[in-house]
Amino acid sequence: EIWNGELDGNGYSITRNLCSRPLIKAIGETGKVSNLIFEGGHAEVAEASFAALAQTNFGTVSSCENRMPMDIVTDADFSFASLLESNVGTMENCSNSAPVHISLPCSANRFCQVGGVALYASAEGKCGSFTGCSNSGEILIEKNAVASSDLQKGAVGGIVSSVEDGDADNFTVFRECSNSGRIQLWENTWYNTPNGAYAIGGIAGRISGLARDNNGNKSWYVSFDKAWHHVEFVDCVNSAVIDVCCSNTSTVGKSMSGARQCYIGGIAGVAVGLAESPALFSGCTNTGQMNTGGSTKACTISGGIAGGAGYATFSDCSCSAGFALTETTGVTAVGPGAVAGIATHIFTKLLPVVL
Repeated sequence: EIWNGELDGNGYSITRNLCSRPLIKAIGETGKVSNLIFEGGHAEVAEASFAALAQTNFGTVSSCENRMPMDIVTDADFSFASLLESNVGTMENCSNSAPVHISLPCSANRFCQVGGVALYASAEGKCGSFTGCSNSGEILIEKNAVASSDLQKGAVGGIVSSVEDGDADNFTVFRECSNSGRIQLWENTWYNTPNGAYAIGGIAGRISGLARDNNGNKSWYVSFDKAWHHVEFVDCVNSAVIDVCCSNTSTVGKSMSGARQCYIGGIAGVAVGLAESPALFSGCTNTGQMNTGGSTKACTISGGIAGGAGYATFSDCSCSAGFALTETTGVTAVGPGAVAGIATHIFTKLLPVVL
C-alpha cells in the first residue's frame, strides 16, 4: 500500500477519464514523483477526495500539474483536492490549472471541503510543506438548497482546505505559494444548524480546531477557546477575486463567538496558532478583490490577509485589495459584516496577535 519508487513523468501527461480514485494510495518517505501532468475528467462522487495522484504523500512530489476539470452536482457530503488528499511530505512547484465547479442542491446538512492542490496539510500526526505551489483554476461552489441545511466544517482554500495539526517542532509551511483562480462560495437563504461557521482563504481555509458537541464529536463551528496549530505562510500571494455569500445567521459584534460566522481571508480564512509558537504570516500579499455578504444577515468577516486570528504574527504583509458586497445572483445579499486590511477579528482570549 505504500509506494517508495521514483516516477519522473518528463513532462508527459496521464489521461484519466472518469477518475474516481488516486493513481497511488500512499507515496512513502523515499518515494518521488515529478514532472507529471494529469488530464481527462472525474467520475461521480468517490473515495479519496478525487485526488488524481495520491491519497497521502510522505515523500516528495515536484512539478506536477492537474488539468482535469471537476464539474459535479451532488446532494451528499463532498470533498475535493486535485492532486493529493493529504500532504505530510514535500510538495514543490505543483499546481492546479483546472476549474472546479460544484453544485449542491442540499436537502440536509452536508460536509464540504475543497483544496485546489491538496485537501489536508497533515495526517497521522505529521505535517507537510508546500513550496512554489499554485492554483489558477477557478473554484466555484453554489449551494442551492431545497431544504434547511448548512455546509458543516466548511473550508475552502486555493492550495489546501485546512491545516489540522502542527506544533513548534512539526508544522506546515507554505512558502512562495500563490492563488490566481477565482474562489466563489454562494449560498441561498436556507439554513439549519445555529452553529455553522466557514473559512475560505486564497491559500488555506481553516487553521484551527472544531468545537465538539455534547457527545464528544467534532461539531461544525470553529473553536476559539484554546490554542491550535503552528503554521507558517512565507511570501505567499493571492491575486484573485474571492466572492462569498453565506447563509449563516449571526451578525458581527463584540460578543460573537466562532459559531454562525464566516471567515474569509486573502491568505487564510482563519488562523489560530500556539501561545509559544504563533501562526506566522511573513511577506504575504493580497491584491485580489474581496466581495462578501450574507443571504439573510451580515455574517461575513473579511480580512486582506486573514479573516480571523489568534496567537498570530503578521510581518511585512500588505493588502491592496478592494472590499465590496458579494456579486451573488441567487439572493439579495446584505453586508459585508466586517472588513480590515490585514486581520479583522482578533480573538481576545488568544492574544497576542502582532501586526
